[in-house]
Amino acid sequence: MSGGYSPGRYWPRVLIGLLLAGGAIVAFDWGLYHVVRTGSCGAHDDGTIDPPCPPGTGVHILAIVFGAFVALGGIAVWATRGKSGRPSRVPLGMIMWSLTFLTIPAALAVASFGPAHNPDNTGAQLTTIILGAIFVPMGLAPLPFALGMNRKRQLAAQLVASGKRCPGEVLSVEDTNVTINDNPRVRITVRAEPPGEAPFTIVKTATVSRVAIPRAGDRCTVFYDPADRLNRNGITFDPVPASLGGGPVSRRAARSTVASVQSEEDDDDPIAKIEKLGQLRDRGLITPEEFEAQKRRLLGEV
Repeated sequence: MSGGYSPGRYWPRVLIGLLLAGGAIVAFDWGLYHVVRTGSCGAHDDGTIDPPCPPGTGVHILAIVFGAFVALGGIAVWATRGKSGRPSRVPLGMIMWSLTFLTIPAALAVASFGPAHNPDNTGAQLTTIILGAIFVPMGLAPLPFALGMNRKRQLAAQLVASGKRCPGEVLSVEDTNVTINDNPRVRITVRAEPPGEAPFTIVKTATVSRVAIPRAGDRCTVFYDPADRLNRNGITFDPVPASLGGGPVSRRAARSTVASVQSEEDDDDPIAKIEKLGQLRDRGLITPEEFEAQKRRLLGEV
């Protein structure tokens, strides 16, 4: 489990993790390239004998096997680095996934179709085409996710800078049949009630605690962009601020909320976390400096 920020631990483990992960991909692809170029060689279990394996074939096979294990070790070291003031926006596991599934077909293509390829090894060429058709889409699959997270960060920054908030009421909660860390993802329909403005309805999908699933009739706080209320918005189920028609919150409850905001690593909506902290700041339960520090951390995380 990663802890707080410690430069003496953070940067060495970041460096070691990157070196191990990067070196593992290079070793894996290097070994794969040479094995594909070699093709069949040596004696087989059925008694057939191909041309003798060239020197270094065993090393190439070991590079493939150990490359896979070293990559996992690099990710494990990276995961124990702790937190920094500016967390990584793209997990190393996601980067490794994309690099692995994009570089494997690239290595196969160079070995099977490059200047030094074996023209008699037609099976390798067919395998390269099939794996390329499978692996390239898999390598590109995280790209939409990464772009979506970037859009969320931009939306969070905009709402924090110029957004408004108002009380809301939950109209319905629907299960999406998706579970994350034993907590359900639900589709929540909320009626927002901005003072002096016409009410409007928003629909949000969020991961909620399985012991505190929202219900129809629950009150919440809605935050939104006045210029685009229907598309740029969010909700939080903290008690509605007194200034918006809610009651007071005790200091103990507020501190518990801070801990909740800081520990909800599976929550995919940083805007809601920032809103919670903003409420505590407005009540004087955390300082503006504490709010700004946590806001920068949340805007840097996904």
